[in-house]
Formats: sequence, C-alpha cells, structure tokens
Amino acid sequence: MIENLDHGVTLAMVKIPPGRFLMGSPKTEVGRTDSESPQHYVDVPEFFMGKYPVTQAQWQAVIGNNPSRFKGFFKGANRPVEKVSWNDATEFCQKLSEITGKKYSLPSESKWEYARPCRNNNTILFWGNYNV
Repeated sequence: MIENLDHGVTLAMVKIPPGRFLMGSPKTEVGRTDSESPQHYVDVPEFFMGKYPVTQAQWQAVIGNNPSRFKGFFKGANRPVEKVSWNDATEFCQKLSEITGKKYSLPSESKWEYARPCRNNNTILFWGNYNV
C-alpha cells in the first residue's frame, strides 16, 4: 500500500498478516542472554509496517522539518532520516496517522521479530528491506 504524504512524496507500507511464532532463544543458542527466555508463543495481529527506512523527504512531509545531519546536495531527500529519538519517531507515527486516517505506531518487539525473520524460525520475509 502506498500512502500519499505531500508534494508527490509517498510512503510504501506492507500489510503483515496475522500469525503465531515462537519468540525467545533456546538455552543452547550461542550468545543468548537470560532476557531472551523463556521461549514462548506470541500471537500477532495484522498490521502495516514501512517497507523501507523513512527518508528525509518523508520526514519533512509529515513533521515539517529535517533533523538529519547528512543532508547532502543531490540525493539528501532520499537518504534515511537520522538524528531522531524514540519520541521523535513516535510523533512521526502519530502525525502519519492523522494525515492518513489510519493507526500507525512503532512496532513492538514481537511485531518486529515476526515481520523480519530474526530468531523466530519464520522463513517468510514479509517486507522488502532487510537492512533496517
């Protein structure tokens, strides 16, 4: 799904289907910490997630400013926005929800792991950019 923001700026969103997965790490996993246990099943509702990192142009269209340090001269608007806090990202989601009339928020840890096959034995990659 494509969200139209402002002046031809769009934001690609991907629908993540509902499902269930095993979250946490097995005791035999190298490098695991106690905070990753016990393993447990998590039911995840359907939700939408951005397909790519938020660009400076998208941030500008939603928030009205560009806090990035690395703006560049040529492709700066298409570079990912940086220098934003968790609170800034939460505000972005709230304003995006106001613009689109849909409810957007930062993904929970379980939604993040479900959407990206981290340790969850999920072999389906729901969205395109695996480098976020």
